[in-house]
Amino acid sequence: MISYYLLYFFLAFKSIEETQAFNTFKKQTQNLLIIFFSLIIGLRYEVGGDWDQYKKIFSKFNEGLSAESLRLEPSFYLINSIFSEFEFGIYFVNLVCAVIFSYCLIKFCESLPRPWLGLCVAYPYLIMVVAMGYTRQSVSIGLSLLAFLVLEKGQFYKSIFYIILGMTFH
Repeated sequence: MISYYLLYFFLAFKSIEETQAFNTFKKQTQNLLIIFFSLIIGLRYEVGGDWDQYKKIFSKFNEGLSAESLRLEPSFYLINSIFSEFEFGIYFVNLVCAVIFSYCLIKFCESLPRPWLGLCVAYPYLIMVVAMGYTRQSVSIGLSLLAFLVLEKGQFYKSIFYIILGMTFH
């Protein structure tokens, strides 16, 4: 538990330290943050409100795919079907979803005037509760953040694509 507090204090310190003149939220830092948060979120064990349900969904793919499985979340089920042959497949599913979420969140924070503050604000609930607790929802929220970014740039159809892609996860 202390490691989660230390990470929060690190983000808080970075948000206090940041200024417009001295930008520490560079590409290398963003890539490290994506990898770091993806590993923390993706490699969790029995964490989250939907953990048992995700295990049931994953075990259905080991038994064989049914038509019922594809009806609501085709992208999530596609990822499950790809990794169902692996021994640690559920961790790969979580890791892929965590990479998508982390990438979208970091890209969104990059667009903010104070990216470290945005990440510090997102950490307690969006990362710790939503991303670590509800995999499908976190991917949908991450893709929605990406949709906001491209919509802000005037790319309406691309934002619709990200929204529809997010809907295929949840």
